[in-house]
Amino acid sequence: MRRLFTVLLFLLLASPAHAGVTVSTSTTQAGEAADVTIDASFASTPDGVVLELPAGLVGNPNAAAKCSQAAFEALGCLPNAQVGTATALGFVPGAIYNLQPSPGEPARLGISILGLIKNQAVVSLRPDGGLTSTIPRLNTGGLPLTSLRLTLDRDFMALPTSCGTHAVTLNGERGAFTTTGCASVPFNPSVAASLQTRQRAVPSGATVTLSLPARNAHVKRAAIVLPEGTTLSPGVANGLAGCSQAQFAGAGCPAAAQVGTVKFDTPLLGVLDGRVYFGDGFRLYVVVEGPGVQVKLAGDVQLNPATGQITTVFDNLPQVPFTTFALTFNGGAKAVLNNPPTCGPKTLAATLTPWSGSAVRRATASFTIDRGCALPAFAPGLKVAAASTAAGRPAGAVTMEITRPDGAEDLSSVTADLPPGLA
Repeated sequence: MRRLFTVLLFLLLASPAHAGVTVSTSTTQAGEAADVTIDASFASTPDGVVLELPAGLVGNPNAAAKCSQAAFEALGCLPNAQVGTATALGFVPGAIYNLQPSPGEPARLGISILGLIKNQAVVSLRPDGGLTSTIPRLNTGGLPLTSLRLTLDRDFMALPTSCGTHAVTLNGERGAFTTTGCASVPFNPSVAASLQTRQRAVPSGATVTLSLPARNAHVKRAAIVLPEGTTLSPGVANGLAGCSQAQFAGAGCPAAAQVGTVKFDTPLLGVLDGRVYFGDGFRLYVVVEGPGVQVKLAGDVQLNPATGQITTVFDNLPQVPFTTFALTFNGGAKAVLNNPPTCGPKTLAATLTPWSGSAVRRATASFTIDRGCALPAFAPGLKVAAASTAAGRPAGAVTMEITRPDGAEDLSSVTADLPPGLA
């Protein structure tokens, strides 16, 4: 009987078909949970399968139980590990399971057709935030495979929070689906800030944390403005090596360029750790790493010429959901930042742009400088030297050196009156 079934299945699967991919979703509402169905037809049985989902279309491996790979191969996965269905030739049923990934993998899926055809797909995260599912060597039980339908459940999948047409690619064949209704996608970010020390005018470590509720639009652009008076600490330059763009994009930044750390909490992968590097051209480079995942972010550091305020901008961020993103600058003698020179409440502002295209949000956080508030006397010093002191002759280089005691107020302006006769 089984042999007869195999022969019938062989004849059905061997039916001629044109290669192609179509994609459908149970809703078009951006950011919503949705059933995602991918129909693929093959001109001939493929050796393997590479499925590339668009940036923003995300799955949550923690939304279902995980089945061990051994249990999957023994047909022992429980129903609470199922995250979708698979259908061969339009009627041969199967299931998709959430598997326990191997070390170094972010996620893994198992596809079983009647328990006869079993395949495991490794899921990886691309730099743009899109997911790629790969079956390196397709097991068809010796039968030709001409069509396959995969449906991932809404409990597992969420649509992009951006609107428009999104491409899905399977073995080079392209299908697409559309999302709409971006105006109704919520976007309510918040920001928090904390200091290693609240003493005025000293180097200090600092942490800035962005938070975003679940099912909110993904962040496309983040501009963080530090309080007026917060400056770059001169001490950080001692022994600091800049990271070049080529190093950042290639082999990696040198350890001597690291100025901080990050923690990235995403429902896709849990909590990931990373490092912050000071880059040439006044940039910050962030590298976040996890099992089989590496995300690189480049930020521009800008100085307001009027106020001296420091702004860091990260643009075109990957479409990956997160609940918190905490960036910590090192403290100690080589702290990157210097606390403001005056005491009192200080406000940090973050301007965040969503991928949904809806309104930009501004979030603020405050901290207080309340230690070491007694200012030293404002007693600047002045020294002047000339390369030549011969009367009536060229003075050569004239050097004016202005000093102030440590911790004293910064100089707001300087006016110099040259002595009579020095022309």
